[in-house]
Amino acid sequence: MTRTYAAVLLVIAAGCNTKGVGSVGDDGPGGDDGPGGGDVDARADDAGTQLDDGGRPGEDGGRPTADAAPSDSMIPDAGPTAYQCEVFDLTAAETCAIVMTGVVTPCSIDPDTGLPSETGSLAVQRPDGSTGYQCAAGWSTTTGAVYDGDPEVLFDSPAGCCGGADGAALDWPPSNPFFGTPHGPTLIKPWETVADTGGEIRENPFAVVVSSPASAAAFQEARAQWESWGGDGQPHTGPNGPGEYYFPEWVLINYLVVPTVNGDPVIVIAPEVSATVEHTRPLGHPTLGGCATHGGAPLAFFGGEIKDDNVITNHSGRFSAGSSTTLEHLENTATLFNCYGITVTGVEFQHPDDY
Repeated sequence: MTRTYAAVLLVIAAGCNTKGVGSVGDDGPGGDDGPGGGDVDARADDAGTQLDDGGRPGEDGGRPTADAAPSDSMIPDAGPTAYQCEVFDLTAAETCAIVMTGVVTPCSIDPDTGLPSETGSLAVQRPDGSTGYQCAAGWSTTTGAVYDGDPEVLFDSPAGCCGGADGAALDWPPSNPFFGTPHGPTLIKPWETVADTGGEIRENPFAVVVSSPASAAAFQEARAQWESWGGDGQPHTGPNGPGEYYFPEWVLINYLVVPTVNGDPVIVIAPEVSATVEHTRPLGHPTLGGCATHGGAPLAFFGGEIKDDNVITNHSGRFSAGSSTTLEHLENTATLFNCYGITVTGVEFQHPDDY
């Protein structure tokens, strides 16, 4: 049985801190205020979330003042900290320098058929050159490489993927208390890499990496253009890369929340376009990377769709299935969208076990 939860977001105010490149990682995820930062107070329960105008705990009586002697009745109960959004203000190059890219490599390629082996690895590359690996345990012309290990664990060597000694588990990337644990996709389709047999993950050439207020505004303009191309039967070239792609009649807009090397969230948005007019080779969530020019998304917190009514979902079979994504993570993403000025009116959550 599918468990779907809907929540309405009432946007009262969105005061946001802005993070430039100099502050990325200075104090861990979120800077001085801890993960998130900012001034939006989002309180979640099982039914959904409302964005509150009551300020942070402590601004209106939530905590005793510094010069007051707290009594037992004044000490608040311990509980989870509410997510408080914080936006980046980074250029595309600065963003590319703090996110990870991916390469798919089979263990071998059959010299007669030219097809890759069912086993192989997904390399997750950090900007400093360090690399972690996940192992593939299947491959077909329709699914591409299939990853069935623990998607939240990276290893320091690909040798174990191809019959060698298992590598040691790495301690990165870090989790984020408001967005969960970064993890790899369940599969990467053949046309989502630079060659059908593997290679670097493609980046959707229409992707908008939301890493500044300006890029968030650019998405609004791009969305109108994408929708105008829907079903026109004409190939279109994206601003960020080569190739011509077709838009289906009903344009599906995907988003992905990718981690930086320090565990901060970056939203990436793109239409699901195809290299064929029949829409048989669509570029899905793994092609929504934080580096606008190459490398795709080997890891993400989760992904979903932006619906016509500005409701966001966590409907990504590749990055939601079997993950630890929760309704609260999705609500926090809605808060982050709104903090950038991209209106989200609600969320639609499907439990990861139901994919």
